[in-house]
Amino acid sequence: MLLELKDICKSYPQGKEMVPVLRNINLNVEKGEYVAIMGPSGSGKTTLMNIIGCLDRPTSGSYHLDGQDLLHYKDREMSGVRLNSIGFVFQSFYLMPKETAMENVCLPLLYAGIGKRRRREIAREALERVGLGERIHYKPSQLSGGQCQRVAIARAISNKPKILLADEPTGALDSKSGAQIMELFQTLHEEGVTIIMITHDAKIAKHAQRTIRILDGQIVEEAAVDAGEARETAQEAARELSKPEKTAREAAKKASVPGEPAGKVLQDAAPAKSPVLQAKQDKAADSFRTMKGQEEHAKDTKQKGPESEIIRSWSAKRH
Repeated sequence: MLLELKDICKSYPQGKEMVPVLRNINLNVEKGEYVAIMGPSGSGKTTLMNIIGCLDRPTSGSYHLDGQDLLHYKDREMSGVRLNSIGFVFQSFYLMPKETAMENVCLPLLYAGIGKRRRREIAREALERVGLGERIHYKPSQLSGGQCQRVAIARAISNKPKILLADEPTGALDSKSGAQIMELFQTLHEEGVTIIMITHDAKIAKHAQRTIRILDGQIVEEAAVDAGEARETAQEAARELSKPEKTAREAAKKASVPGEPAGKVLQDAAPAKSPVLQAKQDKAADSFRTMKGQEEHAKDTKQKGPESEIIRSWSAKRH
């Protein structure tokens, strides 16, 4: 068993009371599995992700990763687990804006103490693996959203982690880029990478072998998906991408509803970021900024934005 959570509970103080967020979570993940954890906003799935990713500790219960009891680890040891055993892919990418794709992928390797020449070799291999071998010297501002997420995935797999932990990996992408990212996850899974994906989208969850539904801090349902069905889901998405794209006018015509303005179009016909999407990204950034040790680490690394949070997941500098 690669990962084993037993009777995990998590509560947060609110005034004089403790508010439960997770209640008796039991979860096992085998090596090479592809698992989706699905639930609506406020269900506790993000809290569960933080515990799996060693970014937070449960109030009670046990957590074993590859046979090791992590809850007995000190903060510095937990930092080592985050650096060497868990690869993080976040919705908002958290790339260093002034660094190239290669330099972004090299960053966790630098924290791992790998020499410069070897770091660059590994980073190049990882970027080629995600289809960005010709863009290793591009900065995030020169890349599309889907390409930025590919850089983030390359960075996550560069240390060959035991688990690839993805939090809403397509949430900030248009439908076409999202389908490409899910195809990439399917390929990584078939290569033997263990993936745990957090999502609220049932269509995204269908790519996984197993879907676990969480509601009000409890696992309420668990369903397995046939491997062939998961591959077919990814292939179907890829086939959709190969069709000629509709123009915004065609999409507007198809999406228009009697009595509504003709300008109402489908989301994938209007790639501009919506206020709702921007609000989601801002909320995600805010939640990471409040994590313990952020201010100290941001000062140490001279980073003031949410980019410093991805570094915190590797760093041993904790309060």
